[in-house]
Amino acid sequence: MKIFWLSCLLILLSLKSLEASQIYFKETTSQETSEIQQHLLSFYAQQLFEAGLVENLETAIQSATAEWFQETIDNPNKKNYYYHIVSKDFLKCSGYIVYSITDRTAYLDAIYLEGPCRGQGFGKLVLEVFETDQRKNNIEAIKLYVFAHNIAAFKLYGRMGYLIETSYYDGNKTIGHHMKKNLSKTEVK
Repeated sequence: MKIFWLSCLLILLSLKSLEASQIYFKETTSQETSEIQQHLLSFYAQQLFEAGLVENLETAIQSATAEWFQETIDNPNKKNYYYHIVSKDFLKCSGYIVYSITDRTAYLDAIYLEGPCRGQGFGKLVLEVFETDQRKNNIEAIKLYVFAHNIAAFKLYGRMGYLIETSYYDGNKTIGHHMKKNLSKTEVK
C-alpha cells in the first residue's frame, strides 16, 4: 500500500512540473474509438442524471443513446476525431479528447482524464495543446458544452478565455452552458 501512495505522490510531483510541450495526442485505433464511444455514452448518461434531467440511470442511458443516434442521423458527414492524451515522460496519466470540426470551428465534445491527473493542472495543459493544434490548422474558434454541476471544468474554461454563449435552465436551475473561445493566430507557439 505504501508503494501505491508513493507512486501517486511521484505522479503528482511530476505533474507540477509538466509543461504543454510534454503532451501530445495519439490517434486511436478503431477498437479504441469504439471503447471511447461506449465510455462517452455512459459518462454522458451519468452527467444527464447528475444534472437532474432524468429520474434514473436507466432512463439516462436510453436518453443518451437516443441523442447519439439522432446526432448521427442529423449529421451523417460529421467526422469525430478521437485521440489518447499522452505525456512524453510516460506519467501514469491517461485520458482522451474527442472533437469535430465544421468550417473553421472546432467542437470539443470531451476531455476525459483519469484519476491522479484531475485537479493537478493537467487538463489546462491538454486544453493549451488542443488550442495550439487548432490554431496551426487555421481553426478560428472552439465551442463546447459544459454541465453546470461540472464546476471544475466550467471554471477552467472561464480561466482559459471561454465565454458563455448560451445557458440552459430547468426552471430556476442552471443545467449547462455552451461556451466559445475565439482563437487568435498571433498566439501560435
